Amino acid sequence: MSESNSEYIALQRDTPAKRQHLETALASEINDVHYPVPVGMIWSENSCAYDSIYTILFVIWCNNKEIWRKNFDNIGNDFSQLLVNEFSKYNRKQISLEKARDRVRKKLAKVYPHFSFGSYTSIEQIFEAIFSTNEVIYETQLQCPENHKIQHLEQYSLYMIKANAPFILTSEWMQINMYEGSNHYHICKQTVNVNTTFITIPPMIVLEFSNSNIKIDHFFEINKDDQIYRYELAGVIYYRDTDKHFFSNIITADKQLWFYDGISTGSQMVYMGSLVESLSLTIYRDGLASAAFYILV
Repeated sequence: MSESNSEYIALQRDTPAKRQHLETALASEINDVHYPVPVGMIWSENSCAYDSIYTILFVIWCNNKEIWRKNFDNIGNDFSQLLVNEFSKYNRKQISLEKARDRVRKKLAKVYPHFSFGSYTSIEQIFEAIFSTNEVIYETQLQCPENHKIQHLEQYSLYMIKANAPFILTSEWMQINMYEGSNHYHICKQTVNVNTTFITIPPMIVLEFSNSNIKIDHFFEINKDDQIYRYELAGVIYYRDTDKHFFSNIITADKQLWFYDGISTGSQMVYMGSLVESLSLTIYRDGLASAAFYILV
């Protein structure tokens, strides 16, 4: 249960005046605070991987705080729920975004040694920790052309990794969801096919494709049970190898593009104009795109 919800239930047992006070505070948090210019986190102690991810999530959350709180609660991940709770505290002017980030960093470090505070980390490791879910999102099946079913895997995550898949467009990746793998089945010696099927339509999908020149489409569609679901681009994370640094492009709900780097821009963002179809987002400021965030619309 989230912190705000637990407080609400506790006050329900108290006086009407206290209930009204909390309801007013929650309504103010959800409806009144608006950030026409998106804000980010100031870099500190090798935080760029966290900054690039959490800032995109903060801007997504700001689109509709009530809906995205419910979305993250439904995911059932302790780390992402903590992050949203910390966003709420920032929204109520109780803490800074940097403090919100660091509280989640410290909790990650307590659970996983490779997240020791101040050390370098990868976005892949953070994705694995904060985007695991309590229900199956998609299934991966390895099968040879002779229809030998080799392996069936249930994936409890909002995060998908491209690995060696040959897709050149993110929309192609999501629409086809089948490709010829690099392994061979030991019985028939045939190359294994990798098939992916969505079991649940999640509110957000994060695609990771480090060291790939895949074209980042501004939207894609998923067909499930003859119903089309549309996802639109909300953010892209880049990695620049020369200084081992992550930074982001943020796409707001009104399709405006903002550049964010916790070192060079701090808590501010640089407005880059409207997101137009002809704009390529694969390479930016000498950084190669490593991941893209898409949200269900």
